[in-house]
Amino acid sequence: MAKKNLRNQELLEYESVQGWMSRVGGKSGSKGTQKVYLRNLRQYSEWFGKNPDEMIEERKEQEKNEDRGIKQNHEDKLNEFFNEIEKNMSRNTA
Repeated sequence: MAKKNLRNQELLEYESVQGWMSRVGGKSGSKGTQKVYLRNLRQYSEWFGKNPDEMIEERKEQEKNEDRGIKQNHEDKLNEFFNEIEKNMSRNTA
């Protein structure tokens, strides 16, 4: 996948991220937790090769599709991303 390098501050410029952070990031009130959320979103966005707004728009279009494989593309990609993280973590601890 193509990678787009975003900084946490740049992520906050996206409307979708602002809304998400106000819902989940604000619950803890901790700036540290918010930074972790943004870092994880940034890593996923870079891995996926799209910014958060692009991912959401693509997801909305895929949900309309009758094909289950297309409909679940983002779930599959998220699982693939987590699996890659787990592999990297196990390599680093071995």
